Amino acid sequence: LPNLNLYSFIEMSLAKSNLSIAEASAIQFKDPHDYDWHCDMDSKSRKCKVWLWTRPIGGREDEERTHRHWAMVFEWEDKAATYEALNTHGYIDPKWFDDKPSDSDKRWDDRTIELIGTYMFSPQEVNEAAKNNRLNCCQFSYGHVNCQHWVTVLGEDLDISVPETLAISEPWMALAASLKGFFDMNKTSILMGTAALGVGVLVGIGLSEVDGESKEKKKDNKVENK
Repeated sequence: LPNLNLYSFIEMSLAKSNLSIAEASAIQFKDPHDYDWHCDMDSKSRKCKVWLWTRPIGGREDEERTHRHWAMVFEWEDKAATYEALNTHGYIDPKWFDDKPSDSDKRWDDRTIELIGTYMFSPQEVNEAAKNNRLNCCQFSYGHVNCQHWVTVLGEDLDISVPETLAISEPWMALAASLKGFFDMNKTSILMGTAALGVGVLVGIGLSEVDGESKEKKKDNKVENK
C-alpha cells in the first residue's frame, strides 16, 4: 500500500461509492436519542414563513455564508420557533427554542436573514422533523457534517427549498469523516487489539513450526528403527 494515513485510505476506498446521504449519515457513534428534547404538541396546520438565519462562526467577521452558522426560523402568525444544530463534544446536537433569536443575544449581532418562502406547517410537524433529522448525533465535521448540513436536511424532510449556495459534500466524505472520528476516539483499543492479534498469529505460527519439527523427528526415528 502507498504511504497513506487512515483518513486518506478511507477516502480513496469510498470515493466511488453510491451511498445515499441517508446511508452515509447513518454512521453514528452515539445513541440517536441521547439529547435533550421537548416536544411541541401544537398540531394545527397553518401558514408559516420560513427564514434562514446565519451568523459568523465564533464571532469571526466572515461574509461568506458557507463559513457561517445556520439556523432555520419558522414564523406563524401567533408564534415562532428556531431550529439549529450545535457541535456538542464532537457530535451534532439538535436544538430548538420558542420564538426567534432575541435581539439581546450577542451571537446574532452580525446576522443575515433570508426569507426562504411561505409554507403550510403545524409546529408539531416541524418539531418531529427536527427530532428525527438523520444527522442527529452523527460525528460532527466542519467540512462534511455540520450545522449547515443539518438545516439542509431539515429543509429536505419538510420539502423546503433551501437556497442552493451550500455545496454539500459527497456522502462518502461524510462516511469517511465519521469513520475517522471513530478511529480517533478508539485508537488505543484498536491498536492494542491489532497488536494482540499479531502476537496471536506469531504464536500460532511458532507453535505450528514446533509441531512440524516434532513430527519430522518422529518420522526420522521411525526410518532409523527400520
